[in-house]
Amino acid sequence: MKKIFTLTIVLLSCMMIHAQIPNPSFENWTSGDADGWYTTSGILTNTLSQSSNAHQGTKAISIDVANLLGTNVAGTLDTKGSGGSIGYYHETTQPAALHGWYILNSSGGDYGFGLMTVYGGGTFTGAGTGDSTNFVATAVYKEFIINMAYFSLNTSDSAEIEFSIGSHDSSHVGTHFIIDDLSYGAAAGIDEIKNRGTVLEEASPNPANNTTNLIYSISSNSNVKLSVFDLMGREVKVLVNEQQHPGRYKAILDVNEFPSGTYFYQLNVNGGLSSKKLVIVK
Repeated sequence: MKKIFTLTIVLLSCMMIHAQIPNPSFENWTSGDADGWYTTSGILTNTLSQSSNAHQGTKAISIDVANLLGTNVAGTLDTKGSGGSIGYYHETTQPAALHGWYILNSSGGDYGFGLMTVYGGGTFTGAGTGDSTNFVATAVYKEFIINMAYFSLNTSDSAEIEFSIGSHDSSHVGTHFIIDDLSYGAAAGIDEIKNRGTVLEEASPNPANNTTNLIYSISSNSNVKLSVFDLMGREVKVLVNEQQHPGRYKAILDVNEFPSGTYFYQLNVNGGLSSKKLVIVK
């Protein structure tokens, strides 16, 4: 009985391990490619690379645009199949949405593009797409949510995820689309984002001695400024100063340049202010 119970646990554990996005934080790389992902880097030089500008950890992945024989071509990131080419990974669930974080340095109006498809028994069962409404230009990490829709009751057994750069004409050299920390999560609608209002979250970690994450949400197109002040009221760092679209954002503050002490970080959204305390300890 004990052996049967142990075997059941092992089988369930294997199913859980396989029913996950491959290398979702892009921390693992082999020979210049992110493990579990098929890239165009070997075909189109300089269109996909490892980035040290990570949302968490030390690595992320950057999709770029390169000029190939006079034509601008955007890199494509796709999950890797069992044969090592573009394909599907084992997925037995039907996720409500694909979540992740991104940075988009856009040139010429380029935007990010994301697609997730789910299959069951060789039949298409569902999909979700993200385009210019999901991936807008942002200099700091912004959370994205791609809602899924399902069209079949078939049990899912595989899924594919793809990211690239879209454009209204042709993509432009200079656009960089950084992706990190993919996960499954709840679906989100426009009304839910609006109902959040303006939220400035607690810094994490706090106290901080290396880096800390400053996360905030806005509910409409706004002029946003995120700054750090010392106890004398002097502005000592500006992390964000731009117009942003509705969503949840994260700025990473390197506290190594500041002496130990108490500081305040302030979010200014169209003139409305929110502030919280930050303690730096070294």
